[in-house]
Amino acid sequence: MWLFKLSAQMVADFKSTRSPQEDEEFVRECNLPAGRKSSVVAIGVREAIAELGQVEPTYVRANDRFDNELVSLPFWDSLDTIEVILTLEKSIGIPITESEAQRIRHPESVRGMTVSDFVTDVYEALAEKIVTVQ
Repeated sequence: MWLFKLSAQMVADFKSTRSPQEDEEFVRECNLPAGRKSSVVAIGVREAIAELGQVEPTYVRANDRFDNELVSLPFWDSLDTIEVILTLEKSIGIPITESEAQRIRHPESVRGMTVSDFVTDVYEALAEKIVTVQ
């Protein structure tokens, strides 16, 4: 008997307990300043988490906690800071320096951290750089 669920089963179980959240509602619930820059960051972070968790982005909700709801996704047992940063860079479309990465709290380091909290960290760490995002 397998001690760990297969990734596909983990994702299916995760999805079965929730309904998708539209991008507009997700961005609104992240409570960032209104504007294109906020949307780019919020959606980029959501896409990165979804990619790491092997689930469609709409199933990642702004109020999900990493140590509660998201812990059931496949990436949680091997969450690696470098992989998170690389995936964020790809999703948001801009490089993240080491000093910027250090300003983003790792989800495992903060009990009860929500996706919205993580979006805020990324937004604040990259705010000056994202001014030019179209």
